Amino acid sequence: LTAPAINQSMYRKFERRDWQEVLRLVVIVGALLQAAWLYPGFVYADSFDQYTQALKGQFSDWHPPILALFWRLQIEVLGTGNLFYAIHIAGYWLALYLVLRHWPASKWPAIAVLGMGFAPFALPFLGVVWKDVSLAVSAMLACALIIDARIQSKPINIQRGVIIGLLLLRSEERR
Repeated sequence: LTAPAINQSMYRKFERRDWQEVLRLVVIVGALLQAAWLYPGFVYADSFDQYTQALKGQFSDWHPPILALFWRLQIEVLGTGNLFYAIHIAGYWLALYLVLRHWPASKWPAIAVLGMGFAPFALPFLGVVWKDVSLAVSAMLACALIIDARIQSKPINIQRGVIIGLLLLRSEERR
């Protein structure tokens, strides 16, 4: 008996673009699983007060008003205020992807994304509508956009600069 000939094209080595596709898939599936698991999110009393301000369009200075303003914008653009936790999750996973996509092509970036995406220090908080979580995710995404541009040796263009500026402004809501 002889072993059948192996068609090498069927078993070709994964190339860099293949690992990039795996990494994208891991990010998308991870974010969707996390969003489904944490749905509908959790709102603390302080955040609920800010949501009420967003609905009424009347803002106080008891809490930093930028969260209520952002919530108001979400209601106007998306027609609902119930997706705030999903915005946290999307920003978190996008930041992970932007940084880890530059790692050498292998299985390790995908494993790292899974490990950090479902890390105990992040997982429970991403479903909470809370200004501290918004601050962390906004700052993380702004840093990831800067790192992404620097790794590619590209200057930060106007569009990316505006996005980074808005994210940093958003992260200032804590003050």
